[in-house]
Amino acid sequence: MQVNQIQKFIDCVSPEQGYKIVVTVLNSSSFYGFFVLFNDWKGLKKKNEWRFIPINKYAQFNGEYRTTKKQNPDYSIIIDGNVISNLEIIKTYSIS
Repeated sequence: MQVNQIQKFIDCVSPEQGYKIVVTVLNSSSFYGFFVLFNDWKGLKKKNEWRFIPINKYAQFNGEYRTTKKQNPDYSIIIDGNVISNLEIIKTYSIS
């Protein structure tokens, strides 16, 4: 997908709103979770790469962030935007 298409999803969805994103890549694998903008997001965006926190790591990420006020990239993966074939927004009931 193109940078502007991915950025549009990031701009309109946040975990605090109770939404998650399903990312499908070209090999048909799907990842559920959240795009989070870390300090390196501008450099990654130039390469069409995006930090993504899988849903199974979000509670740990969020808990640590609330305590330390620092984003720990160990909970994230970097997804190459060029291999994303689809993005879908899903309403969730609980994010923790």
